[in-house]
Amino acid sequence: MKIRFALITLAAVLLGGFLSGSASAQTAGLKSKVTGTWTVDSAYNILPDGRRIEPQGPNGKGMFILASNGHFTWILLRPDIPKFASNNRLDGTPQEYAATATGTLAYYGTYSVKDSDNSLTMKIELARFI
Repeated sequence: MKIRFALITLAAVLLGGFLSGSASAQTAGLKSKVTGTWTVDSAYNILPDGRRIEPQGPNGKGMFILASNGHFTWILLRPDIPKFASNNRLDGTPQEYAATATGTLAYYGTYSVKDSDNSLTMKIELARFI
């Protein structure tokens, strides 16, 4: 499964940073360029009708980890999810559970890269809402 926003984000990072860097960075394979821990400071979806939505809101944050062994994890959160009044995740109100469910997206799986076309393909093994 190809993840459009992952490809767009990584393409922007690669074009903006790595490809304008040193000669050694330019000759390294794509996997060596993308492997590591990335901070996500925005995430959005573009719907078929062209509308752009931000599932975790305009200030969504997260982390994207591409391990050298071909595994990845991606976590996106709304920073304004309220804390549970009970201070116990097993004892929340329906509103607290709803805010947590709609403000959190997490998934993991495996990925592969193809240097010939600078593509990154992710296969999701388990995720929320997929």
